[in-house]
Amino acid sequence: MSFGGTYDDSIICYLCWAAYMQGIVLVAAAGNYNERGILFPAVYDEVIAVGAIDENNLRWDEGEDGSNYGPELDFVAPGVNVYTTMNSDIIPYDDGTGTSFATPHIAGICALILSEHPELPRDSTRPSIVKDILISSCFDLGPPGKDDEYGYGLVNAYAIFDTIPPEVTITSPTHGSVVSRYTVLIEADASDDLAIKRVRCKIDNSLWLVDDTEAPYQWTWDTTGYSQGSYHTITCITYDYAGNYAEDQITVRIRTVIGGGGGGCPILSVYDGTEYIEEGLLDIHNPEGIDVETIYTLITKPEAINQRYLLRLIEHPKTISHIDKVQLFGRLPNGQLKTMPLASAIHSAFGQVRWTLLISDDVRVDILGADHNEGSSEFIELEFKAPAHTNFIEFIFVIEGFNYIVK
Repeated sequence: MSFGGTYDDSIICYLCWAAYMQGIVLVAAAGNYNERGILFPAVYDEVIAVGAIDENNLRWDEGEDGSNYGPELDFVAPGVNVYTTMNSDIIPYDDGTGTSFATPHIAGICALILSEHPELPRDSTRPSIVKDILISSCFDLGPPGKDDEYGYGLVNAYAIFDTIPPEVTITSPTHGSVVSRYTVLIEADASDDLAIKRVRCKIDNSLWLVDDTEAPYQWTWDTTGYSQGSYHTITCITYDYAGNYAEDQITVRIRTVIGGGGGGCPILSVYDGTEYIEEGLLDIHNPEGIDVETIYTLITKPEAINQRYLLRLIEHPKTISHIDKVQLFGRLPNGQLKTMPLASAIHSAFGQVRWTLLISDDVRVDILGADHNEGSSEFIELEFKAPAHTNFIEFIFVIEGFNYIVK
């Protein structure tokens, strides 16, 4: 009902009561005088009183014009510059402002509720149930709880009819991966049966990145302040307009760089019994062709497979490494170091690496990354003999050689 006045008409009062008792849901405009006091018939207990808010969810207030307010106000809805039909042959559509333009929003939602619940009884309990459903969906505006300017708040139709939660999947990086120690691009896919409102992303439980409201959902994470080799949790949470939400979570590790890490140095990976885990970059960069020795304590404890410890050296694309020696040591509980003899070294491109030098733990690979022009990465799979019944408290890897970038 988009009419109202300050006079309590007994006939209208009776008709509202009679309709209410028959289960008819009544909705009326609160008034446009910008003053305390809800107009009749909206002020009646049997009628839902609706006020107007603007695009900022603030009560419509334009001096002498504005949304009436008071304790009888039930809900608010958009009522400023609402594009709608007009009672005019010259201008059939135009923007309208007032509580009369807010009221149809609530009336329409009530009609949807009734269509979803045809089982509701045709008596006074039906409008009461509909009102309770509206209250349960509201975004609370103004002071907490029901107040004179916003009533119970802004009705959220999504919350009434959308009970299916959205879905979200972190697509990059992948769970368990090793990420850059500078910047990391985080990407997620999110979907909903109706619409996604926003997707949030947080690092561990402390850093929230900026919310993303439009696909593709992406964030840039600055990792320069994090410790090398440290583990971190990435969580993405997506919300729909009904307030339903879902989340996905992965764990990643910041890449370790031993030394300066220049020149796209080889990446060391360790087999933990299930998969190869990336340890970090081995800094043997020297464009002048002088051997560099790097000593590195493994983060991942290798798991012996058929009495072999498995490690990999993976080359960056468009780089070349000359590797002269690799060694693996295990530290015993008493502090002594035990050498793990190199059993084999298999190059991914051209097979076995010089068996005759294995006894001295030398690899002597002239080119690791030979297919640099195609952008592919080659690797050497290293197998070190694992002594039986030995409990090592840590493992130390040594590499000697040099690396440079091919322009």
